[in-house]
Amino acid sequence: MIELANSGKSKKAVKALEALESDSAWRLEARAVKANILLVQLDDAESGMAILQENLVEAPQHFSSLEVRGRYYLEILEIARAEADFRSLVRAAGTSDSLLSKAYLALGNTLVMQQRFEEALETYQLGLEVDSGAPGHRMGMANALGDLGRDEEAIQILESVREELPDQMEVMNNLGFLYMGVERYEEAAAAFDRIIALDPEAAFSWSNRAYAKLQLGDPDAALEDIQQSIKLMPSNSWAHRNLGLIRQAMGQPDAACDAWRDARSWGFERMYGPEVEKLIRENCR
Repeated sequence: MIELANSGKSKKAVKALEALESDSAWRLEARAVKANILLVQLDDAESGMAILQENLVEAPQHFSSLEVRGRYYLEILEIARAEADFRSLVRAAGTSDSLLSKAYLALGNTLVMQQRFEEALETYQLGLEVDSGAPGHRMGMANALGDLGRDEEAIQILESVREELPDQMEVMNNLGFLYMGVERYEEAAAAFDRIIALDPEAAFSWSNRAYAKLQLGDPDAALEDIQQSIKLMPSNSWAHRNLGLIRQAMGQPDAACDAWRDARSWGFERMYGPEVEKLIRENCR
């Protein structure tokens, strides 16, 4: 059934799961998977949530039902409800290390979304105590440490994860940003190099590498990267912001202002704040 769902044959998967509902040993699990398909793939929240509610009335600590509902609450940004479900998930995991690891990871990520970084660190640590090799917990800890301004600690953790997962693009992306935050621009550029090698259409990585190259004093190379980023994603307001900085460094103030105005028109302020407006006000006629 999972294979059917993952292949995009969601309605066939639902039918197959319904056949399992008559088997008492599999009924709750089959219904939880069915609810997940309805929520995530078939956009039928009413039916999916009704199934989960029935499961949890019958078995309040049913792990899969709590997990599916919690993740759906995250999807619709009902964070407090997601947190409550994931705290119940920890209790539902019992003494199973693998289930506890999943529950602590989900709870930690939810705490990060609420900017409760110290609590998140404690939660990820609990996860590592039952699953010391789990990369998800270490990546979560690194993100929380970065948000707390403890960049070097975060870098150390992510570098250890990178040794195990050299092709994990999320790890490389987070490392690139952390390196830039501590002005280690050569290492940042190398991190984005790796992402681009794995996915040449990663528009944000072209833009981020352009900024790193600019900081390394190579605006010509930065320009090539930023033009590729904008070609891949013309609506990327951050790339237009970076293009403006590159043009400014190249002594092209009019072109810089044009780029910043493009960034503004693509909604930079709504997404990132007033930086571009300030650049326009201070540098453009």
